[in-house]
Amino acid sequence: MATTPLPDRSSTATEAPPAWPLELDAERCVGGPGATAERLASLVRLVMRTRGVDQAAASTHCGGCHLRVGVTLAAPDLPTAVERAALLLRSCALDAGLGPVILVSVRVAPPEERGLRAG
Repeated sequence: MATTPLPDRSSTATEAPPAWPLELDAERCVGGPGATAERLASLVRLVMRTRGVDQAAASTHCGGCHLRVGVTLAAPDLPTAVERAALLLRSCALDAGLGPVILVSVRVAPPEERGLRAG
């Protein structure tokens, strides 16, 4: 009796996880350091140094009280991507001198918005 071999799944283990284009909105703490162009550029540089990040951009809105950060990062699924992006934003904002931030929302960027703008 002939047996059918099982498919070789070893090649799927080395495939890169999908890239998730996310837009994060975070509130800056009142009285914190200003969101200068230099600090936003530093935030983008720090985010881009992270393994699995393909694109990043940052800007302020609501009179500088909020940060809008676009990031495309690799993760096996959406919940993991959101968790990684949130942790990344919090730590990189501190390191960039922007102070602590409170994550307000995360959304998957629609196709027409996936060309992230710097700064």
